[in-house]
Amino acid sequence: MSPEISLLVLTTSAVAFFHVLLGPDHYLPIVMMAKSRQWRFARILKFVFLCGLGHLLAAFVLGAVGVSLGLTINKIAWLESIRGQGAAWALMAFGLVYFAYSLRRRARDSQGHGFFLQQAPKTLFMIFMLGPCEPLIPLLMYPAVKGNMWGAVLVIGIFSSVTLLTMVTATAVLSCGARYVVKETFGRYAHALTGGVIFFSGAGMKFLGW
Repeated sequence: MSPEISLLVLTTSAVAFFHVLLGPDHYLPIVMMAKSRQWRFARILKFVFLCGLGHLLAAFVLGAVGVSLGLTINKIAWLESIRGQGAAWALMAFGLVYFAYSLRRRARDSQGHGFFLQQAPKTLFMIFMLGPCEPLIPLLMYPAVKGNMWGAVLVIGIFSSVTLLTMVTATAVLSCGARYVVKETFGRYAHALTGGVIFFSGAGMKFLGW
């Protein structure tokens, strides 16, 4: 392996790891939604894995289209920025509605989840697909522009593996810690708390650059 490829591998791994770890929106909403619904551990891991795949797939498609059309990194980054703004606003809106809906149902002492809460995991999955994966684009474009398709495939494989592993690990660790906190401390208001966390995750994307 050449020094250039070795550096690319190391850089890709580090960027993938820190872009997830320093972006709580990659795992906090999943942890809170799962614990408020008392999902089994295996279901939590399956859900975060699928959300991660959806998150990556959209970025791969955008990157592939950009390369095939000969778009510059700046143009693709601009498209990713638009997606990021949309995802942040969508997450904030979803969290706010989730919070208000949960409080309203609790005030009425309604039983069950209701249609909105039943569809909430699907909605969160769609938002993950909408969410951008900005760090991947320049990493992917670098070998692609040079005509190094093997390097591009290597970047995709490493970035995907590290991103998914970090998302699953962070979610697993936090889920174990939140096992009793969400259920025992917040009890009847666990869903409202989930909505609040989702809202602030979106706000973090929008205003803090998560």
